[in-house]
Amino acid sequence: MALSEELPIYRDTLKLLHETVHKLQNYPKFYRYTIGERMLNANLDMLELIFEINSSYNKLPYLEKFLSKYHMLMLLYRLCVEEKIITPAQYSHIAMILTKIGKQATGWKKSLDKQTERNDRK
Repeated sequence: MALSEELPIYRDTLKLLHETVHKLQNYPKFYRYTIGERMLNANLDMLELIFEINSSYNKLPYLEKFLSKYHMLMLLYRLCVEEKIITPAQYSHIAMILTKIGKQATGWKKSLDKQTERNDRK
């Protein structure tokens, strides 16, 4: 088992956190303390869940929570574009990071599903 900090999904999620914090500084006050706070909390929860997933034996429930937070964060970023809080160009950079995280999490889930399927056959 690799250290959580060494996992590509951790590094990408941390990169997303840095981008989120940077973007939040430019949000209008109303959005900073509503949408922005939810975005920051979801991102922090995702980092925490990576540690939980990596250190627990039963990873699937934590991974499902991670994916739920991930989808919420995607939705909030799309809302920011629709409300013109960030530009589509700014979102495109964030979307690339989100896509990488989503692919890694989905791959991790598929791997766990295969392991569970193999263990159920035994």
